Amino acid sequence: MRFSVNSDELMARLTATSRVMASKTALPILDNFLFNLTDSTLELTASDGETSMATRMDVENVEGSGMIALPAKLLLDTFKVLHGRTVDFDIDMNTYAVKLSSGSWKAEYNGVDGDAYPKLTSLDASNTNTVLMQAQTLSLGISHTIFAVSTDTLRPTMMGIFLDIDAADNSLTSQNAEQADVLTVRVKHCRFLFRADGNTIYRVSLSVKDSTKVGDSVEL
Repeated sequence: MRFSVNSDELMARLTATSRVMASKTALPILDNFLFNLTDSTLELTASDGETSMATRMDVENVEGSGMIALPAKLLLDTFKVLHGRTVDFDIDMNTYAVKLSSGSWKAEYNGVDGDAYPKLTSLDASNTNTVLMQAQTLSLGISHTIFAVSTDTLRPTMMGIFLDIDAADNSLTSQNAEQADVLTVRVKHCRFLFRADGNTIYRVSLSVKDSTKVGDSVEL
């Protein structure tokens, strides 16, 4: 299996997905990123056993396909110093030996069979509701309420964010494919609720207008 990738683009995705990885894990394979190559699309997955994050990117000079788990720390340390370079991956899917090269620079790693990596939970399409909203809006809501999230591991339900979707106004819209700067907003109102303790609830409500453009402000 072979493919080429831009080092900066890969590093950005490795950094983003690595945030879900645990510093210590009982499963050694979770110290790896899962690389899944299909056609010209590379899917990267990281997991701590309970939470998984996946991202996709386009690659070039593709030969073959398959899955392999590669050591996270080595990849992060390697691509941290490779800026703006095209890196070629040459992977032996029988031995899981990996060779990386970019000009005169070369590196070799040993990977692991990707089939042993925990699979992302599949969703039942017949029993799944899809909500599409502006990433900027979601980020804004989280940034105004995350201060109240508990860090007490004995109370895991208090360590998360409760997103309450109110679709009573039936504000479903379709995306204008001709205008890339107009995003579809399928939910007009959403509330972020956090319980810092058993009695206190913090709320932030967002009101998003239809056809909200990138960079527009939202009401708090």
